Amino acid sequence: MEQQFQFDIEVNPDPRDIESLRDHVDTFNVEETKIYDYGDLAIFLRDSMRQLIAGIRAYTWGGCLDIRFLWVREDFRGEGLGSKLMRAVEQEAIRRGCHIATLETHSFQAPGFMKSSATKKSVSSMDTLLDTRSTT
Repeated sequence: MEQQFQFDIEVNPDPRDIESLRDHVDTFNVEETKIYDYGDLAIFLRDSMRQLIAGIRAYTWGGCLDIRFLWVREDFRGEGLGSKLMRAVEQEAIRRGCHIATLETHSFQAPGFMKSSATKKSVSSMDTLLDTRSTT
C-alpha cells in the first residue's frame, strides 16, 4: 500500500519544528563528515545603556566561517563599525581554525559596504573566499 503524505505550508512554523529540522541536517552533516567542531559565534556592540548598536551572528564548522547576519544601527552607519565587526569575527574564526568564509546578502543590503576595500581587506588575511551571492 502506498503511503500518503501531506505537505504543510506554514507561514508561522513552530520554532521547535525549525530546531528539529536544523538538528536533523546537522546530525547528518556530522555523521557524514566526522567533523565535530561546530560553534556559534556572535559579537555585539552596545552603548552605555546596553542598547544594541551593531552586531554580527555567525557560526564556524569544518574550517568555514558562515556569517548569517550583520547589522549596524542606522545612526551609526558609515563609521566603520561593520568593518570592525567583520575583522573581529574573522579573527575569532581564524583562532578556531577557519580558512574560508561565506556570507549571503541581498543586493539592496549595504551594497557599498560589501564592495568596499575595507570589507575585502577584512577577509583577505584568511585567504578567504567571501561568497556574496545575491539572493534578490
